[in-house]
Amino acid sequence: MELCEVRALAPVNWSLAEHARRYSEASAQRWHQFHVVREQLGLVVEESGRCREECGPGRCWGDDCECAGCVFGWAQCAVCGQARAAQPIHGLDLSPVENDVEVLAAKQREQDRLDEFYREFDSAVAEWQRAVGLV
Repeated sequence: MELCEVRALAPVNWSLAEHARRYSEASAQRWHQFHVVREQLGLVVEESGRCREECGPGRCWGDDCECAGCVFGWAQCAVCGQARAAQPIHGLDLSPVENDVEVLAAKQREQDRLDEFYREFDSAVAEWQRAVGLV
């Protein structure tokens, strides 16, 4: 909108930031549900907030670690705050988690919010184009 105003073009009134926030929240909920179900199914190999056991107890922590045992980075869940593996351990079959009904539902909600975001953006661009005579 600011760019339109600076260039003396018709500003478009949209709530794009709200749609982006909703998508971000849905994405966080999907990854939260993924790690919850992974734990429920017993597919957790790593210790929360630590590197794998090859690193040695108490010797390395998270993203700052440079030892050979660290095969992935750590992230903190935006929903529950739990430190968890950002990626699965190579070779670990996570298909039961990915196919869990609750994980699939969370993934669908995330996709719906993304589609909503794109529709809002496309609508706003089309409105702007009509307002400035580009259509």
